Amino acid sequence: LINQENQGKGAALNTALEEAEGEIFACLDADSYLAEDSLKNIISELGEDNAGLASAMKVHNPQNFLQRLQWVEYLVGIFLRNIMEEINSIHVTPGPLSIYRTEKLREVNGFDNSSLVEDQEICFRFQEKHWMVGHSRKGDSYTVAPATWKEFYNQRLRWYKGSIENIF
Repeated sequence: LINQENQGKGAALNTALEEAEGEIFACLDADSYLAEDSLKNIISELGEDNAGLASAMKVHNPQNFLQRLQWVEYLVGIFLRNIMEEINSIHVTPGPLSIYRTEKLREVNGFDNSSLVEDQEICFRFQEKHWMVGHSRKGDSYTVAPATWKEFYNQRLRWYKGSIENIF
């Protein structure tokens, strides 16, 4: 267990990357839930050519209309990432569960500490080097979706602001 002052997710991941000794580096969000064999399954799908692999992210236990709407959105996202994988154009490895080749992360100097969407920014740098990013069909991860319109708005504002930053 590594404790440090809150400096953002990118900084926390980089601290862990400094200590990591394994071939594979896994990232999880604090509000994530994994299916029983998710980690084993996603690792089994990491191809030799993959620098990273995104999980099949789903909404955990949707309770209201907004969360059920996001549940459908996330299922469509899984379908789209399956297609994008075929043309090597995956642009994000979602936070609830993603794995990377440790050596590839180190080659690009880890995650961007200042990015609002470090899980997208790292994919752009992998793509820049023409490294493959894949999508797991068996490594299920579940995230708690925003339950109110205000939470939803704030989440999407962060995502879109981060995406615009990354484009520039």
